[in-house]
Amino acid sequence: MGGTATGPLSSDEISGLATLLLGGPGDPLLLLAVSGGADSMALMHICAELVREHGKGRIVVATVDHGLRDGSADDARFVVDEAERIGLAHVSLAWEGEKPTTGLQAAAREARYRLLANVYHREFWPHVKWLITAHTLDDQAETFLMRLARGSGVDGLSAMSPIMSFDIPPEPETQVKLPPGLVRQFVPMSVLRPFLPFPKTRLIATLQARGLPWREDPSNDNTDFERVRVRRALSMLLDLGVTPAAIAQSARRLGSAREALTQATQRALCDRSLVRVEPFGYAELSKDIWTDSRNGLSEAITLRVLAALIRIVGGHERPLSLQALETVARQLSAGWHQAVPFATTIGRTKITRRENGVQIVREAGRDPPPPIVLAPGQQMIWDNRFHVSLGSWASQGLELRFLGPAGYKILKDQDHCPSKVPSEAIQTLPSLWAGDRLVSVPGLAEAWTKFAAVESEKYAATVSGPGTATFQDRRDLRAISEAVD
Repeated sequence: MGGTATGPLSSDEISGLATLLLGGPGDPLLLLAVSGGADSMALMHICAELVREHGKGRIVVATVDHGLRDGSADDARFVVDEAERIGLAHVSLAWEGEKPTTGLQAAAREARYRLLANVYHREFWPHVKWLITAHTLDDQAETFLMRLARGSGVDGLSAMSPIMSFDIPPEPETQVKLPPGLVRQFVPMSVLRPFLPFPKTRLIATLQARGLPWREDPSNDNTDFERVRVRRALSMLLDLGVTPAAIAQSARRLGSAREALTQATQRALCDRSLVRVEPFGYAELSKDIWTDSRNGLSEAITLRVLAALIRIVGGHERPLSLQALETVARQLSAGWHQAVPFATTIGRTKITRRENGVQIVREAGRDPPPPIVLAPGQQMIWDNRFHVSLGSWASQGLELRFLGPAGYKILKDQDHCPSKVPSEAIQTLPSLWAGDRLVSVPGLAEAWTKFAAVESEKYAATVSGPGTATFQDRRDLRAISEAVD
């Protein structure tokens, strides 16, 4: 539809967007990511029109100034002025700090989503909440070609989904304090991309038909950036019939294949004869995955099982390299009958082949989370692995950090370490300290009450992490697909 039509968006197409954006019960909060370009300005004006027409929904416009070029502040001001002119709430965000010299666009994207996530989580909104971005058919095609150049597989070439979620927790200073008795659970950030069926030319035509302004980003002509080079190459492929619409169709079809692979991977992950994820933050896989012809998994499923477990155990945010993952999978599949030992590291995890299977443990020395003082009543996602909370009636704040060698020694000396749990896993558990005094290891409280429960009851410190819910219930298992580049 949108990929072959021309001219401004029709009234029927805009009505279809209303169903997507505002359908369902409740009064949705629409957080619009607006840069000032034609696609995002069209998003802002169309969303404002639909909210007024239907009498439901609330819009907050957010613009991010990356500070990477002269004039970026003017573009942000332009967005603010236009939002104010049509009566929309707005917030300006700035990417501060030192900028990387390589991988700048990827780092800028990561920073943008982190800043937007802080706004997304800031309010306690009891109804549906969306981050809306203005990605178009052109963006879909460009992403496909960029990933094709890297040799991506089904997951990467499926490109962008119209609806997805990002597990970006709020930074502690952005969390809202709630009245006593209310607990705010972290939920992933839901992202909606309503313009994926439409080429950018149609959004420009829509703005032109209404006499609405937009800004052109000069970096869109900077061939130092991969996406700009791919965009120019794509224009030269049109004579061969390689159009953005055709590429997007292939991406959608690959997306269907990815969904089937994901469902098969979930079944494997939920089979406790093959996979066990322990609440203490590590995972074990049966060697039957590689050696049993009846229970063995295909290479595609094995890769996704590994990717999901590495993502969960390591808490690593960035996607894994498919090539690196394939190398690890090949190394694990060889040498079972000769009992050849093997160990490697990837994605902040240590992977070890043992006699009966494979163990995946968080690396204690790799990117440890910085110590942070957890205030009474505060809760947070810690190390991208555990949900930790401290009771509001606690008499003081406590420092949250890895248990580490010192804490492990305390437990070991008092014979409070579970013998079958790897020492690396215990050392990377969240622990609460008052100065040099170990107060609590809430992850151990349920099983080892001698030490942990006394202080845990006093401070009501709780933790939940890997293994505390089924894989079907864990929203963060979108990592099954996204961890594979």
